[in-house]
Amino acid sequence: MSSQTVWLPTALYTALIRWQMDDFTAIGFVNAIFGDKAESQIRQRRYRYTFIYRHLIKLVNQGLLKRKHVDDGKRFSHFIRTPQFDDVHFKEEFIGPEALMSEQDKEKDKEIERVKNEFESIKSKLGTRAQHYRQTLQMNDLKLAEYNELRSDFPLLAPIIDKAVSDAVEESRKIKGKIAAVERILTVIWMITTPKKRESNL
Repeated sequence: MSSQTVWLPTALYTALIRWQMDDFTAIGFVNAIFGDKAESQIRQRRYRYTFIYRHLIKLVNQGLLKRKHVDDGKRFSHFIRTPQFDDVHFKEEFIGPEALMSEQDKEKDKEIERVKNEFESIKSKLGTRAQHYRQTLQMNDLKLAEYNELRSDFPLLAPIIDKAVSDAVEESRKIKGKIAAVERILTVIWMITTPKKRESNL
């Protein structure tokens, strides 16, 4: 079954999809997108807050977000994602106060995308390096198998072959260390760049 498509205003799309925001207050959401503005702009802040809050409630009603009770003594509306959020296909709709996003916000988006692309390039290069090491290790295993046959066929060469075997075993040990190092870095990068699915608190 094809996933549902939900259109989000740019402000919500930026925070929820590009920045992967979760577990936030409505006012914190507004501040993250538009910044904590001065009191002289209180009307503009109120308009932005109303716009954002109304759309967050729409997502709550659709079952994509839910309210989270936080006993912090403050009357803030807390929101977290539901499991259904990850099953929806979101698209960006250019309406509302998102047009008021500062150039700094837009540059932040560009920087996030640039870093993401750099990580993808690094992952590709590390994957190629790990594959090269694995192929080298396989060749070394073939050498060890051949050395064992040579020792059986030519016992007189045992001292020479034993030295070659020792060198090959040491080389395999180093290659395995390189593979482990590359795979560890790949795992860390994968954890950094892969959005986490949130578990339901129901």
